[in-house]
Amino acid sequence: MALTMWLVVRWAAAAVAAVTVQKWVAKTIQLERKLAETEAALKVARRERSAERTGRIRAQRELKNALLNKKCEDTNSTAFPMTPIGTVRSCFSTRNGTPRQPLLVTEARSCVVLYPGGIPVEAFDGLGQYSHCWLLYVFHDNTDLQRLWIKPGHRDFKAKIHVPRLQGTKMGVFATRSPHRPCPIGLSVAKIEGVYGGMLLLSGADIVDGTPVLDIKPYLPYCDSIPVAAAPSWVKAGGSDDVLAVQTVDFSEKFIHELASSWNLMEKYSLYSSPEEVRRLLKQVLSRDIRSLNQRERPHTAKLSEVSDIISRIASDSPHPVTGENGSDEENSLKEQREKFLELTRDECREGEVLYNLVIEGINVSYTQDSEGHVVVKGCRVLQHLDTPDIRKCRRGFKS
Repeated sequence: MALTMWLVVRWAAAAVAAVTVQKWVAKTIQLERKLAETEAALKVARRERSAERTGRIRAQRELKNALLNKKCEDTNSTAFPMTPIGTVRSCFSTRNGTPRQPLLVTEARSCVVLYPGGIPVEAFDGLGQYSHCWLLYVFHDNTDLQRLWIKPGHRDFKAKIHVPRLQGTKMGVFATRSPHRPCPIGLSVAKIEGVYGGMLLLSGADIVDGTPVLDIKPYLPYCDSIPVAAAPSWVKAGGSDDVLAVQTVDFSEKFIHELASSWNLMEKYSLYSSPEEVRRLLKQVLSRDIRSLNQRERPHTAKLSEVSDIISRIASDSPHPVTGENGSDEENSLKEQREKFLELTRDECREGEVLYNLVIEGINVSYTQDSEGHVVVKGCRVLQHLDTPDIRKCRRGFKS
């Protein structure tokens, strides 16, 4: 009886083992079949991906060759597609008064704003870890920009230009930082003050308001700074031989009063928090002679008509009208101030003074400069506002 039970148990165990082995073999065969199918699918995917990559590389190469081989009409040069990524909101309203080099005016404030729907704001991630950055941009305000559109070739381009520091002596354009170049692209370095969403706050930039930005790159001291670099003596700033340095910059009581009175109109559009900050900016800007070579050589008894024409052109240039609930009232106020400014200017010009003009932060600043380099800021009037509602929010990032 015991033997029979033992045989039955052995038989049952053997049956269970046989069934288990059979199931394991069947499952193994099934897994091997799926593995073979997967490997075959991977091979097909690799071939398709390789063919796709090969086709993409071929298409990119053909497009590149097409661009390189595409000849501009009546020229031997090639063209490349470039689209600005954003624009600059700068304290320098016009070319006149914009520093000739970066970091000369450390009080200068600007803000790079990315175009909505373009480059994602995440492109700024990590940039705040650097102290400075490079900006590549377009000299959009050049007087000869239209000619470059009509005749994109360089055969008619003037190879030499008058250099302000050399009293009009000509130098090759590639030996200067002139904005009038065969390809009107600018390069400037600026200090990073902060990043707020799609806005990059900068100081020390020598860029005009509204400038289209092509690219932003971090400044790397280990390779961008060259201690042994040399340059001609005439390009060095400062020193007794600096022809552009002025002796003194003073503010008249009239100017201080007018700036304070105008502050309510310009405050919400300004990159600055107080009239005192604007005065510090003006002092740095005017500490170097910003006049053109013709203005410096012109006698200091210019005709009234010449000055009035300059002021009239500046006064009529208001591409950014005031907007808001009280827009019409403010426009009428601005017109009255312009007329009053012109009348005061005529009165002062009749006394024999030449009033030069600088438009900065949307205000027209008038000043005199004598032959010995003494500058006196005479007055100011609000001419235009830049409708940038986020300015008050982002200007908190600037350290006063």
